[in-house]
Amino acid sequence: MSLVAVSISMVAQDAPVNSQNPTTVYSASDDIVDNSDKVTVGYGSLDYYNFDNGFTNLNYWGFTLGAFSYTGGGMELKMKTCFDSEPGSGCGVDLLLNYSVGLTRKNDNMLCLHAKAGPSLMWWTKYKPGKYIGIESDGHKFTVDCVLSLGLIGRVGKFAVSGGYNWWFNKFKFKEENMVDGLWVSVAYCMNSK
Repeated sequence: MSLVAVSISMVAQDAPVNSQNPTTVYSASDDIVDNSDKVTVGYGSLDYYNFDNGFTNLNYWGFTLGAFSYTGGGMELKMKTCFDSEPGSGCGVDLLLNYSVGLTRKNDNMLCLHAKAGPSLMWWTKYKPGKYIGIESDGHKFTVDCVLSLGLIGRVGKFAVSGGYNWWFNKFKFKEENMVDGLWVSVAYCMNSK
């Protein structure tokens, strides 16, 4: 968690990309235009995930602190929980590395293709078949899982919206019966906006 905080504080400073040979570009209206590829953004976001686990759709909500680059790598600390009491519900923390490929950019406005991967530390509610009908709770369990994600992130000024598709592999077992997948969307506040 301290690595994420240090990363965010470092990227929150708008330092020149190439301090040995900084380049300033002016538009026709004499505004400074920075369209270099090496721009890193620190952010905090509210997240929503919809997972299909083969039994039901699970609605997870969360919060993320992280950093991404217009073209380059970053990291994220995600906290998420499912308020529904169903098989697959629980709460957890994801520690993800990300990589973005810049598609278009003008100053603070940008659009990137965004990929993420890393471990997910989860606290699950276990269920078992009920004695008479349905299912019933059977305690809790802790697992270390794997998250893979691909999506788009678009930033306009101080805010960014991202969305895409998540694959969640229970205990790093890359088989269909161990996979939960679904769509996600996030709304973020960018901490180093001009």
